[in-house]
Amino acid sequence: MSAPNDSGAKSMVQDPGGCHYLDGWLAVRPDERGAASETLRRGGFDVEDVTIPALGDLLGDDSPIQDDRGEPPLGVLRMGVNPHRGATYLAHVDHPIEASPIHGVGYEGHGGFMSGDGPGGPVDDLEGPDECEIEGLIAVIDSGIFEDGLRPGWMSEKFVENEDIDVEVVAKGDASHGTFVSSVIRTLAPGHGIAFAAARPDLGRKLKSRHKEGEPIDPPTHELEVLGAVGRLVRRYRDRPDDIVALNLSLGATRCGANHGFLMTLRTAIDVWRRNFGYDAPIFAAGGNSPSLEPVYPGAFPWVRAVAAAEDGGGQVVWRDGVQEPGNGRPWITDVAPGVKIHGLSGVSATESVWWSGSSFATAIATSQSVTGETFEVDAAMTHWRDLGVDYGQIAGLKHG
Repeated sequence: MSAPNDSGAKSMVQDPGGCHYLDGWLAVRPDERGAASETLRRGGFDVEDVTIPALGDLLGDDSPIQDDRGEPPLGVLRMGVNPHRGATYLAHVDHPIEASPIHGVGYEGHGGFMSGDGPGGPVDDLEGPDECEIEGLIAVIDSGIFEDGLRPGWMSEKFVENEDIDVEVVAKGDASHGTFVSSVIRTLAPGHGIAFAAARPDLGRKLKSRHKEGEPIDPPTHELEVLGAVGRLVRRYRDRPDDIVALNLSLGATRCGANHGFLMTLRTAIDVWRRNFGYDAPIFAAGGNSPSLEPVYPGAFPWVRAVAAAEDGGGQVVWRDGVQEPGNGRPWITDVAPGVKIHGLSGVSATESVWWSGSSFATAIATSQSVTGETFEVDAAMTHWRDLGVDYGQIAGLKHG
């Protein structure tokens, strides 16, 4: 069977509850993939262990990515049915086995993860940082980034290392979210470069909206792509891990399925990161833009800092069908940062900037503030907040360190 990053297995489907997942793919713990396969077969399921082909292209055969026993970090099974059925079955046998469908993970337009105005004018209106020596690298895993010739000098390959990006795979439209996030980080942390790895959007087909039936949306990526991006960062920086000072994940998903192994693939990606870069390189992730109290991962995982968007010092902002409303009280949120009408590169053309809003972009600001170690006033020209300068350190709910 083909691996999930092959053209025949890219498309995700949507269950009635709005959960996006890779059809037929089931994640299990690597040391339990044999037991899981045998248990499922006894239950009448058609199942195949595809761990090696599924992870081979994404991760390569590299010991830093394997676990302490030299095993792959994750087990992957291929099923002939909806993987939720397999996960549920494994949860209810005499000796339950952790299992999880492989989730779709949202970028812009998915689950309310982006809201804003655009285009915002020519790139010349966006004042880039002064060039200076790079003190370290902020890792960014996102949808894609513009090729070098379409970026201003302060976003050139001198400051944004992205040699693994294949422009044949990451189309210009799919590069918009990642380009924007990276430009915000470069603007606010000019002494730091970016180590970029793409978790490519699902290119198989457009998905239906989880909010409005039939509404076309930009496709999310999926957990295996995020794990693969972590693997590429590990391989690239294994000999100089101290250069990596933080990880920005402006993405997220909610729980999908009843098995206690939910979001196992995303959790594995966090474990691989920690094993190779330690706890001195904090992870920031989008806290979500929905008022729902259903936790958003990876932000809700331990050791990950979930960031909510703020319009001013008055609290969190969420979007319901495009309408802003208060978003306080979501218990997994650990940081709150400016996230309304942030100015950055559109990633649509070489000459266009844009104003965008959402927790994706608040995450980029929180990551930048963490690595600079400074409390700063958000420039009114950057945020477009009625000429109101906001002391980032005083925003309600912000936690340092």
